[in-house]
This record gives sequence, C-alpha cells and structure tokens, in this order.
Amino acid sequence: MTCMREMRPRDHHCHICHRCVPQYDHHCNWINNCVGRHNLARFNLFILTLTAALLWLAYLATHIALSTLNHTQDTLLFSLRDWTTDTLQPLVYALTALVLLLALLFAVPLLCLIMVQMKNLLLGKTTYERFSKSQESILTR
Repeated sequence: MTCMREMRPRDHHCHICHRCVPQYDHHCNWINNCVGRHNLARFNLFILTLTAALLWLAYLATHIALSTLNHTQDTLLFSLRDWTTDTLQPLVYALTALVLLLALLFAVPLLCLIMVQMKNLLLGKTTYERFSKSQESILTR
C-alpha cells in the first residue's frame, strides 16, 4: 500500500512505518523510525555522539586495565587496585575486557555508518537514492 497523496521526487513510502517520508533516507531499527528530511541532522548527531561515547568507553576500559596491571598511580581515574582484592582482580579484568569488546563491537559498524552518511552528504543524495539506483542498474544489465 502506498500513500494517497502526491509525492515529490525524493519522497518515498516506508513499508515498515506505512507512511510517506519527505526526502527518505532509510528506516532505522535502532530509533524505530524513518530517517528523512526532518530528522537526518539529528540522526547524524546521534550516531556521531554514540560513536564518540563508545570510543571513549573503550579508551577508559583500556586505561583502567593497563593502570591496574602496571600498578601505576592513576591520574585520570581512581586506581582500581585500591579497592580490589586479589580475588576480585580477575573479575575486574574480565569485566573490563567485556566492556572493551562490546564498545568496539558497536563502534566499528557505527564508524561505517558515519562514513556512508558523510558520503551521502557530500554527494547530496540519500542512502535510498544511492543504493536503489545501483540495484536498478544491476537489474537492467
């Protein structure tokens, strides 16, 4: 089913939301909404700040693990060795490794998404326009 209104050339009907989106970019499952003209700038800011926060979290996890391993006095954060006993240190290392792994696991795809969005911005196109045309040209060959 498509919308019953006249659509402009860059508008697109989202089959997930069942509504027409002006300058449709894509439907994002993370925010459970379509990204288009009215929220593209906020979406880009969201993925930039989320990536920055994840990279900062990865840095902090690495910093905590290294300062605890080297038994150095930590100037950025409190020293973990002051409150951890020998029995808790393996748990601290495991949790730090888990935080680092999860932060990097999410940051890498987000960096790819940022690159796609920046290329879209430079080309003056949306994700839908870029990738739907390439699929149409493949189908017409």
